[in-house]
Amino acid sequence: MKKIIVFLLVATFALLFVACDKNNYEEKSSKKEEETQVKATASASASGTCGNNVTWTYDDVTGILTISGTGAMEDYKLNDFYMAYCQPWDKYEDNVKKVVIDDGVTKIGDYAFKGCVNLQDVTIGADVTTIGSYAFEDCKRLTDVTIPNSVTTIGDEIFHRCTGITSITVDSNNKYYSSDEYGVLFNKDKTTLIKYPVSNTRTSYIIPDSVTTIGSKAFEYSGRLADVTIPNSVSTIDNSAFAYCDSLTSVTIPDGVTTIDYYAFEYCSSLTSVTIPDSVTTICSYAFYSCTSLTSITIPNGVTEIGDSAFSECTSLTSITIPDSVITISFRAFCSCDSLISVTIPDSVTTISDEAFIYCDNLTKITVESNNKYYSNDGYGVLFNKDKTTLIQYPTGNTRTSYTIPNSVTTIGDNAFSFCESLTGIIIPNSVTTIGDHAFSCCESLTSIIIPNSVTKIGSFAFSVCKSLTSITIPDSVTKIGMGTFVGCTSLTSVTIGDVVTIIDKRAFSNCNNLRDVYYGGTEEQWENIYIGEENTRLTDATIHYNQ
Repeated sequence: MKKIIVFLLVATFALLFVACDKNNYEEKSSKKEEETQVKATASASASGTCGNNVTWTYDDVTGILTISGTGAMEDYKLNDFYMAYCQPWDKYEDNVKKVVIDDGVTKIGDYAFKGCVNLQDVTIGADVTTIGSYAFEDCKRLTDVTIPNSVTTIGDEIFHRCTGITSITVDSNNKYYSSDEYGVLFNKDKTTLIKYPVSNTRTSYIIPDSVTTIGSKAFEYSGRLADVTIPNSVSTIDNSAFAYCDSLTSVTIPDGVTTIDYYAFEYCSSLTSVTIPDSVTTICSYAFYSCTSLTSITIPNGVTEIGDSAFSECTSLTSITIPDSVITISFRAFCSCDSLISVTIPDSVTTISDEAFIYCDNLTKITVESNNKYYSNDGYGVLFNKDKTTLIQYPTGNTRTSYTIPNSVTTIGDNAFSFCESLTGIIIPNSVTTIGDHAFSCCESLTSIIIPNSVTKIGSFAFSVCKSLTSITIPDSVTKIGMGTFVGCTSLTSVTIGDVVTIIDKRAFSNCNNLRDVYYGGTEEQWENIYIGEENTRLTDATIHYNQ
């Protein structure tokens, strides 16, 4: 009987298992069919509008995005919230392989296909008259494009960062644009060179004599070009024209050019020589930024302004001749020129902006011509304003271990001594009232400095990362210790703070890992009323010695 019962139970469980397995199989099959239907529906529903009478469809099997209808596509702009351009097909953009603009569509919108990184082929319909700005930006696998004869307007930088493009062909019947045998895009009469195809395999290129303007970003990212011949007909080189041409070794700028525009040759890392003609009056901001192979440059007598960071991070630059015509040396003009040893400021200069020579690690001397009415220097090559009331820049590469600031100085400027790693001691006179932001930042050998009672303001990060500084006294004249003033002073063991201080700002003593003692000039009650900002636990955890 027991055997019969066991057999019946086993049989019952077997039947239940079969039934459950069948149900599971049917459920899985049903789900698979449902997913297939959803996928098919999704594929079919990958469509929408992109203009008043213009629609789009996307086939996720072929990767083809088709624009159809009549009239203009919409323009697309950056959505500040999503930090994206939010084209209606944006969720498919990584998979789009081909774009077809059907006849009837008259305009390709701004940023229309930006970010379609796998787009390889574009067919532009016979009725398109306008290609919007940045229409194909970052389409990195796009290799060649044919522009039909209907196109009358091409927006700014339509192939910006299309790093795979080898040829741009314009229909010979087009009345507004043209191309040459190398696939370079021009206006019709070839007076403006609009775009050189950046992945063209040529290592040299001769710009036609008809060209007067090299357009914005015309050669940008043309990494194979080692030599470009610019004809005398050229009078304008627009912004970023040769930026990131990292194989370009030398450039001769023709006599007709008056301005070297913003970012014109930035990151041309192989550029060793540049010939600038006397016709040039302005070298704009970042014009030669990070041309790391550039060893010397002669600025011609016509130049009146050297723009912000114009030669910043030209780390091989050993000499620079600044002519008497220069009036303005702008912000960070020669920042991080690590090989620059000395520089002479001519009489003509009226403005040297902040940080013009900051982070020049080997700069030992800044010489100002004696007739300059606005600036001066001392026997150690330190840069001042004319009457020496403001100390502007101590040469970072000067090997002196100590320096006494002249008694005439009332202001130590922003970054005046930053990264002066040889200095172990500095004497600040009683004439000084202001110590600027980052004034002594990263003076890592500085062990001794006395801040006089005349000082009323100490700037943010003024003594940051002075790793050898062991103690500091804040004079009674200072009411606020600014943000990050002593951050990273890892050897600081004690600090003396006067009872007039009301604010100790955020990170003032952050990472002062060895701070043990604070000698405060007031009572415990006064200390409790001081505002102490975030990230000052090294200060608050130290032993506070009150003046009871």
